[in-house]
Amino acid sequence: MKKYKSEFIPEFKKNYLSPVYWSTWFLLGMIAGISMFPPSFRDPVLAKIGRWAGRLSKKARRRATINLSLCFPEKSDTEREIIVDKMFATALQSIVMMAELAIRGPEKFQKRVFWKGLEILEEIRHNNRNVIFLVPHGWSVDIPAMLLAAQGKKMAAMFHQQRNSVIDYVWNSVRRKFGGAYMPGRMG
Repeated sequence: MKKYKSEFIPEFKKNYLSPVYWSTWFLLGMIAGISMFPPSFRDPVLAKIGRWAGRLSKKARRRATINLSLCFPEKSDTEREIIVDKMFATALQSIVMMAELAIRGPEKFQKRVFWKGLEILEEIRHNNRNVIFLVPHGWSVDIPAMLLAAQGKKMAAMFHQQRNSVIDYVWNSVRRKFGGAYMPGRMG
């Protein structure tokens, strides 16, 4: 049910079951399966795979390096490369964490989350004021919003739609599972 006129509600379409998406469903199943392993085991493995994938992803690596050089001109090329490696190391971890949150729910997941500055949010909420989070886009950006929504806090977010329709459907269904309203960025 829509809470806002422009809210996006993901809808399953029959063509998501066509053979063109079978590899996507297989990948999503793999991610779901991996999310059931203990983080102490899976995260180091995912970090290694992420760093390896980051070395192969020339375009994404180049974009990240250019952005870092513009934001942090004082850092050396070596320092920027280390930051990019760390980014790729955490990318897969974040995707699998989101799957874990969707499958296991926030109760078990919340134990591993450390909120820095949560008292500031609580004070603002206590004063009946709203907050706008201005956050850099990243793979893990949805997780705090989903956890806050699961606690009953009103959340609204804009998102970028994925190119793959099945990934877009699943990702947005997971986002909505915990509450909140979501609007595609193209809707302004």
